[in-house]
Amino acid sequence: MTREEFLKRRQQGIGGSDAAVACGVSRWKSPVRLYLEKVGEADVLSNDNMNEQMYWGTVLEDVVAKEFSKRTDKKVHKVNQLLQSKEYPFMIANIDRKIEGENALLECKTTTQYNVDEWQGDQVPIEYLLQVMHYLAVTNYEKGYIAALIGGNKFVYKEIKRDEDLIKMLIEKEKYFWDCVVNRRMPAIDGTEDSKKMLDYLFPTGVGSIEMPELESISDEIYTLKQQQKQLEAMIMEKENQIKMQLTTTERALAGKYVITWQNVVTHRFDTTALKESDINTYNKYLKETNTRRLSITERKEKHDNFNA
Repeated sequence: MTREEFLKRRQQGIGGSDAAVACGVSRWKSPVRLYLEKVGEADVLSNDNMNEQMYWGTVLEDVVAKEFSKRTDKKVHKVNQLLQSKEYPFMIANIDRKIEGENALLECKTTTQYNVDEWQGDQVPIEYLLQVMHYLAVTNYEKGYIAALIGGNKFVYKEIKRDEDLIKMLIEKEKYFWDCVVNRRMPAIDGTEDSKKMLDYLFPTGVGSIEMPELESISDEIYTLKQQQKQLEAMIMEKENQIKMQLTTTERALAGKYVITWQNVVTHRFDTTALKESDINTYNKYLKETNTRRLSITERKEKHDNFNA
């Protein structure tokens, strides 16, 4: 499938990998980005790192599926078609495998060693749990299996039973999100870094001034929160300094359930100031200009200050 075909298919409805995003619980993507993708205003493949992850996930899918079959004695086969819910046509599914002889599916994953804790015991990352539930809603299967290759050397698989309450919640959230797409109504902005990136993408520059008294209340909240943040940072610094005073020259300490380290760290930073002073031409040659917008909230000096003051 070409990149263009992939993007066009994603715009047809909400897929399994979109489920957690539409519900607002994804750690990797905001509902705003997903909305822009669905209306054709943002490219899901614009992130090179994401392209790399998707590539290796596709390459290793067969490996994970074969290992699952080997360890469980369950036969699986590909379903080479895009599935669609009859009751909720905006819900689509492209499942990795169908379990032969069972009313069940298999989802194959690859992830890094850094995520190994998320797979302990019966745990499954929330994004993948909702993806499987989405597929169960579309296919009406009884259960799903998820198999994962972690860090290239640890294999796990788990059974995920159909949860009607969770599926009901999922359908409600996805229905609301798809209504936003159909009516070109952007979903609410959340506090994620990805939403910030999307706002920077949508509104890269700004000009002019305007009176907006309706923003005073939320500005009050931000101003108060930042003051509290400063106080909390000061309190944290005080506690950290107390620990350092106890450690003195000790590098590592065991404190009940905690491991405390105060280690020597060597860093190497490029001295741009020295380069500028010694060779201004070379400095200017490699100087890169970036354009960003910075949000700042300050109190007016006087209540009736105007923009021309």
